[in-house]
Amino acid sequence: MNSNAGGRNKKKQRASKGGGGRYLGKLRLAEEGEMYACVDKMVGNGRVSVVGVDGNPYNCVIRQKFKGRHKRDNMMCAGTWCLVGAREWESRQNGVAVCDLLHVYRDADVSAIKKKETMNLGALIATEDLAKSVHIDAINDGIVFTNDIEDVGVQQEREDRLLGGEVDLADGEKDSSVIGGDDDIDFDDI
Repeated sequence: MNSNAGGRNKKKQRASKGGGGRYLGKLRLAEEGEMYACVDKMVGNGRVSVVGVDGNPYNCVIRQKFKGRHKRDNMMCAGTWCLVGAREWESRQNGVAVCDLLHVYRDADVSAIKKKETMNLGALIATEDLAKSVHIDAINDGIVFTNDIEDVGVQQEREDRLLGGEVDLADGEKDSSVIGGDDDIDFDDI
């Protein structure tokens, strides 16, 4: 029997997991019963809090289709635009309606939606800007890098302290707190 009965090389069969996965660029627009939303915050347990086109908050359920193996193209964070389907048969819980995630848009798709759609997208744009500004503030941790050069005297003083040299104080006394001075350390006293 021929060992290549499958018609392909065995290496190619093992390596071709997961399918094509190529992005075709077809833009999905909102239809009846669907609306655009922007992620406000990640709640956890397969849920996110979104703000719809109408400005109302919704609890969005992330279906299994958007989790697991195919999650790379559907990464969600605060400020991500998505298409959701409102659950009209379900009543509101604590004033927040529940919806299902239908599609996650890329940045190029968002700019195309802003050009094509005639409806008011102000609530989504405001939520996106707020989420991005909070994200930028979280990245800024207060460390400032500068090119300022210190005074040569201050720099020389720091080098002397680091190398174990003694530094003259203002009234002419020697600083004995520097390690490597004349004082002997008795380890039994420690």
